[in-house]
Amino acid sequence: MLTFLILITVACGKDEIEEKNAIPVTIEVVRNEQIRRLVYASARLEGVEDATLTAIANSEIEEIYVSEGDTVSEGTLLITLKTDEVNKAFVQNRGAALIAAQVSHEIAMNNYNRAVSIFEEGGIARQELDDAITSVDAADAEVEIAQAEYMRAVSEEENRCITAPFDGSIVRIWACKGDMATGPLLSISNSESVTAEVFLSEEHLQFIKPGLTAYFQPTILPDSVFEGVVYSTASMIDQTSGLLSAGVRIPNQDAILRTGMTGTISIVLEERDSTLVVRESVLRMINDGWEISVVRNGFASVRTVETGISNNGMYEILSGLRPGDSIIVLGHDIVADGDSVIVVGKP
Repeated sequence: MLTFLILITVACGKDEIEEKNAIPVTIEVVRNEQIRRLVYASARLEGVEDATLTAIANSEIEEIYVSEGDTVSEGTLLITLKTDEVNKAFVQNRGAALIAAQVSHEIAMNNYNRAVSIFEEGGIARQELDDAITSVDAADAEVEIAQAEYMRAVSEEENRCITAPFDGSIVRIWACKGDMATGPLLSISNSESVTAEVFLSEEHLQFIKPGLTAYFQPTILPDSVFEGVVYSTASMIDQTSGLLSAGVRIPNQDAILRTGMTGTISIVLEERDSTLVVRESVLRMINDGWEISVVRNGFASVRTVETGISNNGMYEILSGLRPGDSIIVLGHDIVADGDSVIVVGKP
């Protein structure tokens, strides 16, 4: 009986000593997660369609029908310019000249048709028929010239009406009623989507391609992220900068984004939907790669792991770990393989 009590006492004392010598660690259970490899670049937004409208004629601004921020459709009247009576009279004059040329052409055609009929009956010489043909040709030329002059006059008259060249929103108005239209009148931008050109280092050449998902985070809206897509990439590296350019298009149905906004664009180069992911802080660099410490049956086990893609301090683990393993996240830098450990927390 005494021997049995001594054995129990010795065994309990040994357990207490081992527990006392165990290294306290904090663990985390690894599971499959999503990870993306991103590349970041600064960007300034541009409209898919941007235009600055000016007047062809130096005329007084008669009326402005829109305000900055207005949404307009293609063909919407934006500004009218004053025209004088001389312009209107010129259009009427060119119109009358066109009608006269058309009448002369009709007469020449009638004379030609009659000459052909008489010539076939032997009533006139060949020269008279040739003269009729020449008259038709001259009448054709007169109609063509008169029509061109009339269209030019009409165009000049119509230029007094400045209309929207496409659907969009009014970005800026420089014109004022009563001023002379001597410079830019207003600018318009298509707001359905915006674009940005980004410049990346040549190391991304093998990964960047049209169709990749991209995100834009505006400087003035740091809590907002807008999803877009890479729609174009340069075929070669710029010889001067050594950078690769890519175009990103971002839908803007709610018209929140504006031409000229600055921010950061991130492009998803690679993506894993379900893979083991750990923080960089739990990894230790060794000569030929990385190692990580896990807890197994109360002891530390140091394993060599193979990493994959990384992003923002997170690393994909390709081998060396399995889902459900308990990795040491605090204390991993002081334990060695086989050390006794005691778990004191899970973050």
